[in-house]
Amino acid sequence: MVGLDSSGFNAIHASQYYAERVKMKRRRRRKYIKLSLAADVLLQQIICRIKIRRAPTTIHDIIDFGGIITKTSGILPLSVVTGDKGYPSFQ
Repeated sequence: MVGLDSSGFNAIHASQYYAERVKMKRRRRRKYIKLSLAADVLLQQIICRIKIRRAPTTIHDIIDFGGIITKTSGILPLSVVTGDKGYPSFQ
């Protein structure tokens, strides 16, 4: 069983608190660092694959799904793959 998850991180050097305090100018389209990973959740609990990309907030996590699963299947056999709401199932 493999679990997938993603998280986004702000790409600016200033913290959100500092940016609001000094009233920094906001950009129209903010970019974030997106970290996606796949981990074995039953046996060894190891991280099997990590993908880091710079992405705007409007792109969903599903674009990383195919590459992560392909690389993970080379490490261990996949029977069940689970993910959060960012990875919708159409089956």
